[in-house]
Amino acid sequence: MRFRKARLKDFEKLYNLGLDTPELKVSNTNVFIDPEEFKFCIRYKYGVFLLAEEKNKLAGFIYAEATDVKMKYPKKWGSINYLVVHPNFRNKGIASVLFDECVEKLKKMGVTNLYSWANAESGIVNFFEKKGLVKGHVYIWMDKLL
Repeated sequence: MRFRKARLKDFEKLYNLGLDTPELKVSNTNVFIDPEEFKFCIRYKYGVFLLAEEKNKLAGFIYAEATDVKMKYPKKWGSINYLVVHPNFRNKGIASVLFDECVEKLKKMGVTNLYSWANAESGIVNFFEKKGLVKGHVYIWMDKLL
């Protein structure tokens, strides 16, 4: 298994995996993030976008933002926005490696605190709890196309 920084040339494979992952769907009006916004995430200087691949097959990816590091707040929050492992590669420790590598990069950027949104109906909540995140308040995502 190889872990590396995502590049724009990886966009199509990454984006398709995101589209094919129902756990990422938080909205009934949007299937997944807008393609141009997703490309921005790959290039974002305050983002950490890593992927895992095996024999040129995409196994998974993680994307986190460290936007707070440019602010003058005492705590510098980072957010894990996406953590995806292809169903054929699950239960092999890939998510843990992606998470741990991402956290190390966030720390090097100055992040002191971490949060994430999690689909309550998926296994990601248990994963995040094992990684030391604790449940916060319960929110319901509500949206409307304009």
